[in-house]
Amino acid sequence: MLHPALNIVFQAIVFLQHANCYEETVKGKLLTFASLNTPISETVRYIPIGHHAFFTCEAFKKSSLMPERAKNASWLLMHRSGETWNTYELKNTISLEKSRIMVTDNNAYLYGMSSVLDGSIITCTVPSVLSSEIPDANDTTSTKELTLSSRTILVAQNCGKNGEDSTTSMNKLNPCRFGSCAVTNMSGFGLLECRCMPQYTGLYCDKFVLWATIYELLFYSPVAALLLVLLFVACCFDYVEGMRKEKPMKLEKHLPRGCLAVDLKRNYPAMFLTHEQYAEMALSLLQEPLMEDSARPPSAEKPSREVTPEKSRSTPGTAPTSKKEHPITKPVRNTGSLPKLLTPPDSVEKSEKSAPRKAKKSGTSDGK
Repeated sequence: MLHPALNIVFQAIVFLQHANCYEETVKGKLLTFASLNTPISETVRYIPIGHHAFFTCEAFKKSSLMPERAKNASWLLMHRSGETWNTYELKNTISLEKSRIMVTDNNAYLYGMSSVLDGSIITCTVPSVLSSEIPDANDTTSTKELTLSSRTILVAQNCGKNGEDSTTSMNKLNPCRFGSCAVTNMSGFGLLECRCMPQYTGLYCDKFVLWATIYELLFYSPVAALLLVLLFVACCFDYVEGMRKEKPMKLEKHLPRGCLAVDLKRNYPAMFLTHEQYAEMALSLLQEPLMEDSARPPSAEKPSREVTPEKSRSTPGTAPTSKKEHPITKPVRNTGSLPKLLTPPDSVEKSEKSAPRKAKKSGTSDGK
């Protein structure tokens, strides 16, 4: 039966994918050790704590160019303690209790990265045989054995800072892109978890959610709501102001259907007057008496009749009066044309035609 910590490791293998968030290739002069002759490549692998990783042997791929090579590669784990390096050989046996690294064929698997392995080096070596074509003095070709190696430096990501290299936008020890980073300890086994923002998902919060665009637009929804409220208030204010304005009364709504054939503009012209026409009408009414007095001839004025005492005596049943009676003048009826704004055109023509007829009748009556 496995240890509880190992059980958690196997659960991590099933549910977690191998982490390869950050990987750097070392350029320049590589580290050399006494047991390693020719290092081919050296990379730096950043692995989150509690996650597992997969390694391939680059030296085994390069050795395919050699005429002779070994069938399998050998793996070494180099752990630094102080100023010395301790080397452990990794075989095709499972030894998860110490290193949590398993080797199968020419690949290596790391299950559950821990802070103990931080700074360790996994080395893959491939012995190959290189034959020399230059003969010796005894006409024999010499052969040289060459060992190729590739190294991977392990760095544990623990949500911390990486010294001077870390910035607010880039932290190599924090694999979470859009979310918070936290390390959970469970009975000696640490596991790094990323708590993503609502619009991101994935193991390291690097995948966009389908509805994330709508979620981003929600931040601008208060501005849109404010504009809608202002538009609604403006429409209500305009409607209330429109109700307060005086509108001309329409008699068509109050007349029965049988009277709708009446031409209202012809029979009731004052209903359709504007403010300017009302002002013009009032001015014409004020100027009309002055124009009539200036146009009336002096012969048209009739002398007032006085009642003499002789006539009063001749009439029986009346007493003589010594004082003159004041004449009773009738108000002159205006037979002229009314303002055109108040009368329909037909009524003006009829009044002009009837005026000479009345004059003729008055002439005949005077002759009689």
